[in-house]
Amino acid sequence: MDALNGRWVTIEKKLYAEAFGEPVSLVLYDLSSVYFEGRGPQGLGAYGYSRDHREDRPQILLAVATDSHGVPIHLEVLRGNRADTTTLRALLGSLKRRFGIEQAIFVFDNGMSSTLNLEAMREEHLHFVTRLSAATLRELIAQLPHDMQPQLWDRTNLIELTLEDKRYVIAGGEHRQQRDSARRRARLEKAQIELQRLAAVRRKKTQSPETGQPSRPGASTAQGP
Repeated sequence: MDALNGRWVTIEKKLYAEAFGEPVSLVLYDLSSVYFEGRGPQGLGAYGYSRDHREDRPQILLAVATDSHGVPIHLEVLRGNRADTTTLRALLGSLKRRFGIEQAIFVFDNGMSSTLNLEAMREEHLHFVTRLSAATLRELIAQLPHDMQPQLWDRTNLIELTLEDKRYVIAGGEHRQQRDSARRRARLEKAQIELQRLAAVRRKKTQSPETGQPSRPGASTAQGP
């Protein structure tokens, strides 16, 4: 592995030229994390958001770009505490300089769809597909006509609309319906348990400051001149 130091760019260029006869038109991009039982690589190992749920271990990030068939185009090792939103612009620059990819559709999750990243994509006149945040989705649905407002959507009945030159596709499906129903049931059960716990708590009786006797709930006292 040490023999690869300083040669990775040349290797990637060579592999790309052999694997892709014509420019890539669709790029899938995502991040993964790898944690270490130890300090991790110096300068890269750091504590950060762990996709393995091991925030107690140092990690590195792997940034991977592939074509539509999952064939790797570019791989980069990043510092373990790097924020997802700060990696996309560097990727765009690497793909341009290293492989000459000027026009492509980029697909990434909402972890990288910050306002700055999306503005950078538009400045470069690049198309992209990403997932809306829950807050943005609610704002979008609120703008729909009443007869188009979806509840539990079905993938056979997609809603497509264009607002401010942006195309939105809203869909749900059986899996989402089951997930939402399960979440509602879990929250109702949790609320019911909490209500039962509160009902079982014995409340202390308060005493009237004038008589020293327990006061009735809801009773009030008044003192005249």
